[in-house]
Amino acid sequence: MTEIWEIIKWSEFFPSSLEICKPEVKKLFYLGNLDLLHKKKLGIVWPRIMSQYADQVLEAFFEQGKNSDLITVSGLARWVDQKCHTLSLKYNIPTIAVLGWGIRRYLKTSDRHLILEIIEKWWLILSEFEADFEPTKWSFPMRNRIIAGLSDSIFLPEAREGSGSLITVDYALNMKKPVFVAPNQLFTPNALGSNQLLSGGKCQLLSNFSQILEIFNMRGVWQFRDKLDEILKSLTDTEKQVFQLVQRYHNQELSTRNIPWDLDFWNIIMCLTMLEMKWIIRQSWPGMYIVS
Repeated sequence: MTEIWEIIKWSEFFPSSLEICKPEVKKLFYLGNLDLLHKKKLGIVWPRIMSQYADQVLEAFFEQGKNSDLITVSGLARWVDQKCHTLSLKYNIPTIAVLGWGIRRYLKTSDRHLILEIIEKWWLILSEFEADFEPTKWSFPMRNRIIAGLSDSIFLPEAREGSGSLITVDYALNMKKPVFVAPNQLFTPNALGSNQLLSGGKCQLLSNFSQILEIFNMRGVWQFRDKLDEILKSLTDTEKQVFQLVQRYHNQELSTRNIPWDLDFWNIIMCLTMLEMKWIIRQSWPGMYIVS
């Protein structure tokens, strides 16, 4: 029997990005590599009934993303979320599967081979539910908030009106995470939900895959690692403190509650601007910063 591990909130391995989840996430059960929790991740969600168009979009996206530093997050639900994980396996892109039921319970299903393949790659399976927990109608929306919390951004290829994938998008938008939506035909039933998001101006229209992939492509940073080290050494003490804040609250909105008492808020704003000009941080969303 596969041994299932547990991490609790406040553990050094517990992802800080989940602190903004409501209701709060108190513990996680897992199989695999926890290091993936502390790297940049893209959540991929879409409706249970997927069109041929969305299938083509995903195939093309993964084909283009296979040489990036992409890590995907999805829900391992049958037919739909499983597509994200099977494409991740096909293109050797690390993936995190977040379950809406207990891990051991899932291992008793006919889809258990996916978990085993993901673990064999030393990737990651997560659930906040006890190992033998059986899924309910409410457990999947609970799972969706974790997908949104873990992800630095969300990609929605398409969504019907009232689709469950829109729950994940709502969580992400409330967390002020960027959401990318693929364009689709106006009268396509499978795209009514995603088109409504775009018409409301809440999400970013995906005009090309590089909009997403450039967030995860760190190869340019590694090529200029020596230069980056020099820049970091040249920072003032305040700039170093602000840079550490960005690292700690990666892709979260900085506010007065995050700022140590010995730092002045307006000096921080000036430092953020200087760090952006030096290309070592950037805004993923207005008021939200990530390390470049």
